[in-house]
Amino acid sequence: VAVTVRAQQSVLDDLESDDIIVTADLDDLGAGTHIVELEAKASRRASIDTQPRQMTVILEEIRTQQVRVELDITQSPLRGYEYGEPLFSESQVTVSGAISQVQQVVAARARLDLSAQRDSLEEDVRLVAVDAEGNAVRDVEISPQNIVVSLPISRRADVREVAVYPDVVGSLADGYELTSFSYEPQTIFVYGEENALELLPDTLPTDIISLEGRTGDFEVNVPVVFPGASLPLLGDQVITVAIHIIAQETTTQFEA
Repeated sequence: VAVTVRAQQSVLDDLESDDIIVTADLDDLGAGTHIVELEAKASRRASIDTQPRQMTVILEEIRTQQVRVELDITQSPLRGYEYGEPLFSESQVTVSGAISQVQQVVAARARLDLSAQRDSLEEDVRLVAVDAEGNAVRDVEISPQNIVVSLPISRRADVREVAVYPDVVGSLADGYELTSFSYEPQTIFVYGEENALELLPDTLPTDIISLEGRTGDFEVNVPVVFPGASLPLLGDQVITVAIHIIAQETTTQFEA
């Protein structure tokens, strides 16, 4: 609201914005759309005009209702792991707010990211009110706002996680040396019958990576080598190996 104040100059010189109060009286107004007069008062003798002189107010009834609690997994667990049925400290919570907002709420969701989870968890999670399409509904209050979620996570019996290492062979040309190498992923997931998985070694090599004729950094994608009959991989898992090679430095003294 903008206000225009008319008063003696001495009054205007001392007047500050905190000395002016504009009120809108909503007493005894029910639900619906209302046009309310604005009244302005100053702490000193002055004539005050407001712009605008009225405001439109929409009032709604406060609605409270119970909604169910749901689990929303934003990221699945690592390959080879699975989760069971969740257990909530509260199966239902109370949602309150304007009736137009509360009527949209169908559930309160606890969202979890399991992308790095290998073990069962018990976590305090903040709830989010959602509508039928799963969109968040704002301007509502949830009570309780946080609940405890217990979720069992276990390794699948038909999947095994196995470490891998690059099989780097061969000699570099004179004057060059291998400084380091890195690779991703460092483990793969293999699936099959449980007795066949138990026969796998703890670490598997990649296909041979030759250094012959190399004089600089290079990157290569290689498959994993299985002993005997190969087992299916869980997903398209190719090992990307980055090899770092530098030229050796030497010192030579020249006369004159």
